[in-house]
Amino acid sequence: MMNKMVVFYKQPENIESFVTRFKTQHLEILKKIPGVTSVKFTILTKTLVGENPYWAYSETFFESADSLKAALKSPELAESGKDAMEFAAGLFTVILATEETLC
Repeated sequence: MMNKMVVFYKQPENIESFVTRFKTQHLEILKKIPGVTSVKFTILTKTLVGENPYWAYSETFFESADSLKAALKSPELAESGKDAMEFAAGLFTVILATEETLC
């Protein structure tokens, strides 16, 4: 199983600026968090059923449940939160998750 932090984003006013900031400055901060193995960023293109308040999401994957737990107390994760508040305040929801590949 993969342990991850998922962040859902509402659409920002300036999409290009948001994406550039995420892929440069914010990504560099995420990569410094202890235990991080990979980061993915997905832009949602179409909702087929129901209401979807989100425009995009990111997934930050960790080596293990213990490494995620330790990261929650790290200064690097605090730095990523501070950075997110600078460019995405009011636009995001953070969720911890466990992913299992079924097929």
